[in-house]
Amino acid sequence: MDLFGDSVTEEVKQLVRERVLWGGNLAARKELSKATVKLALLIVRHINPDEEMTDGERASLMGIAPNTFTKIKSERQFMRLVNR
Repeated sequence: MDLFGDSVTEEVKQLVRERVLWGGNLAARKELSKATVKLALLIVRHINPDEEMTDGERASLMGIAPNTFTKIKSERQFMRLVNR
């Protein structure tokens, strides 16, 4: 985790541990800053690449609103059906 330097605080480490061990949705944690959530999710993906993420967490990593992510996802599925 040297890549992130001092950004990886004990709070971020605790969030990562909880997310990997017990699951949950970090994007739903409104008391956390977007940067904290994003950093924790990046570390989760780094240490456990197969970890399933919620749509809200994917949206957080992309830096877009959950509604926008849902719209993009729906349009992508529609285009797959049309282009069969």
